[in-house]
Amino acid sequence: MADRKLKILHILVGTAFGGATVMVRLLSQYQMRQGHEVFVMANDVPGARDEFRKHGITLLNDRGIRGHIHPLTDIFHLFYWIAVIKKHDFDIVHTQTVKAGFIGRLAARIAGTRHILHSCHGYRLEGRFRSPIVERIYISIERFLSSLTDIIIVQSRADRATALKRRIAPEEKLRIVYNGIDVSGYEEQDDAEQRMSFRNEIGADEDQVVIGTVGRLDRAKAHEYLIDAAELVLKNNGPGVRFVFVGDGPERDSLTERIEKKGLSRYFLFLNHRKDIPRIMRGIDMHVLPSIREGFPIALLEAMAAGVPSVTTNVGGSAEAVEEGVTGFVVPPGDPEGLAEAIMKLVDNRTLMTEMGRNGRSRIMNNFTAEIMGKKIMDICSSRMTDNAGLIGERNIL
Repeated sequence: MADRKLKILHILVGTAFGGATVMVRLLSQYQMRQGHEVFVMANDVPGARDEFRKHGITLLNDRGIRGHIHPLTDIFHLFYWIAVIKKHDFDIVHTQTVKAGFIGRLAARIAGTRHILHSCHGYRLEGRFRSPIVERIYISIERFLSSLTDIIIVQSRADRATALKRRIAPEEKLRIVYNGIDVSGYEEQDDAEQRMSFRNEIGADEDQVVIGTVGRLDRAKAHEYLIDAAELVLKNNGPGVRFVFVGDGPERDSLTERIEKKGLSRYFLFLNHRKDIPRIMRGIDMHVLPSIREGFPIALLEAMAAGVPSVTTNVGGSAEAVEEGVTGFVVPPGDPEGLAEAIMKLVDNRTLMTEMGRNGRSRIMNNFTAEIMGKKIMDICSSRMTDNAGLIGERNIL
């Protein structure tokens, strides 16, 4: 059964290009290398479809579905997806993210798909909904959808705990598979050249400590706490430290205003969305992710792959990616003083910075590559397809 070639559909609906898009692309590539026939249905978020096309992944037309809720058009897409899934007779439909999971799992079950998987990419309920009523509705819907799903893949122990605590899914349906990244762009022999290239671009000399943060500029990433922490760090270290924000999003103007009000503009640089992340990660000295809500952040893995230590917060899977005191530091969310203290431990100790970076690189190669992620998910599929109950296999996979 393990050698059987499968016909697989991934369904992805988002509001912005993000980690889920990259994870689906990497998983699809792995499955294609194993000889499976893979299709992706993804909505027209800028860059998302191009991400699949340029890697030779077959795209199916989604008829223009939107990332946000639109009841009338969503009903149309439900029936359209049912027709598409019936026509292709997929062995596996694997839905990704909330909206795709809602419409896609309904469509797959109605169409008679034999095996339905769902990846949640972070339940992240804390602070997500403005009303407790809306949160309860969301949880009720997820409970119903879990009854239509054979296996639910969560990206962290934190997500698994949330699913069990809120009774979103029974324990026997949950599998933990950590995200993985493509490590081919992080060869050590390229470190020095790319580091110098990036630092020349931003005008940073070798003596300066460049602190970077990579991620969409939205409320969940909580960049304002990094700005507040930066004020404390700069009081102690002055012009020897610079901060680089890589990404774009709705909070950019408010963040810029916050920096200007504190009189810190000369210490900050905004680089917008970039595709040369390996080069940027090599050019910075540490990566900081101050999120108040997370799934399993890819940026932390990319920093470790580049041999860069991270400071992050104890939310979602962040504390499972960064090993406290070994590859970086983990502090409580919403705590600029804690962020500043952890940052200064590294700023004041270049030897520790180098050691943690080296540890992080080893951690990535042993645990968080795309190959490891793909193999574990396909092992889950094989276990599902060789067991009539569909519930065998390890429940926590790392």
